[in-house]
Amino acid sequence: MSRRKNSNPIDRSLRILLCLLIPLFLYDSVYAHTVAFYGCRNANGSLTVYAGHYHGYDGVPTGGLIDNLGGNTYMFTGEIPAASLPTCATGLFGQTCGPAPTGAGGTTPPAVNAYQTVTIPAADVPPAGCATFNFTMTTTSQVEWPWADCFPFTLTDDNIGPSPSPTDAGACTICPSDQIIAADAGSCAAVYTYDIPTFDDDCDGTCIPGVQGAGIPSGGSLPVGSHNFSFSYTDIATNPSTSNCDWTVTVLDTQLPLVISTVSDQTVECDAVPAAFPSYAAYAAAGGVINDNCGIDSWTLVSEVPSGGCTNTIQRVYQVADTYGNTIQVSHTITAVDTSPPSFTVPSNMSIDCAADEHNLKLVGDVGDESDNCDTTVGEATYTDSVAANTPCAGETSITRTWTLTDACGNTTTGVQTIIKKDTTPPTFTAPPAVTIE
Repeated sequence: MSRRKNSNPIDRSLRILLCLLIPLFLYDSVYAHTVAFYGCRNANGSLTVYAGHYHGYDGVPTGGLIDNLGGNTYMFTGEIPAASLPTCATGLFGQTCGPAPTGAGGTTPPAVNAYQTVTIPAADVPPAGCATFNFTMTTTSQVEWPWADCFPFTLTDDNIGPSPSPTDAGACTICPSDQIIAADAGSCAAVYTYDIPTFDDDCDGTCIPGVQGAGIPSGGSLPVGSHNFSFSYTDIATNPSTSNCDWTVTVLDTQLPLVISTVSDQTVECDAVPAAFPSYAAYAAAGGVINDNCGIDSWTLVSEVPSGGCTNTIQRVYQVADTYGNTIQVSHTITAVDTSPPSFTVPSNMSIDCAADEHNLKLVGDVGDESDNCDTTVGEATYTDSVAANTPCAGETSITRTWTLTDACGNTTTGVQTIIKKDTTPPTFTAPPAVTIE
């Protein structure tokens, strides 16, 4: 039977220690956590970098940062809780990297709750503006392995906003000036094309297309009127543009109304002259057609000139205005003629004593109601007589009186009156004086 050899107490202690440490390292290594880096430029020109980690789970990282530009190493000098992170750090520049917080055994470690700090002296810090710092982590701590994917990381100090490109050089497009353009032919709008204005930024680069805040896309249609356009750009550091690219486009209607057809000229009786067209709708109803790209707005009779006379030519001139004040004139001619004779009432036929005066109109009657459709000053009717004696009785005279009335344009109306002159008075004599005879 062999005898068991006593183990070395030191070896046994090492084995125990390894059994305790190896699970610890394995346990820690399965965890991943979010890492954040921020920077803040100090008043003296130095730069403080804040490296975020989860204190209480992965321990306190040791080591520091290597400035990739100068090759200098700067060691962590302190730690602050996340709640104490300066405002300038979170607002100036920064990045978050690493996998999302996860854990083994159903646990989830929280995100960053503390920041290691390291300050880089002003002599090693680029001037203010677009200053880029490239860093690599150096550490002697086992717990820093989840940060490996975050290097090199970059912090950019950019507090200068972009501005509109000053020239059209290269791919740049300057901000357009205010413009006045005409509506397209036959349209009350204009198709407007333009190049998108660009912006230059100290960090993001030059000739960066702006973001539209007002107006329509290039190639769209602008109705007649005034339209505002605005473009801006916010850089990656959230600095807004120092000034926007703003301009105004005014679309004008310079097109005159277009006459397609006019109302035909008319010839009418002088007492049937139509009234002037009160509106374009009335003119259109009579056969006139006038088109306008923006629509007819007003219709005005500007003149009406008659020639006078028996053939009266009346020329009416109308002014047509579209919605935006472009005007034309159209005319319509009416010829008024007088072809209708005047009228009157013929006196009644009558008989008068042969001794009476047949020219005594108070006795034999006169015409009445002389009138004319156009001649308001028509004169008095005249007459001529034709006398026939001894008809139908001996000593009887028949007078045929023809009345005539003529208007100013030579239209004549006649009427006939018959007057009979006859002996209607019995003869007279003187009886001899009475005598007595035997």
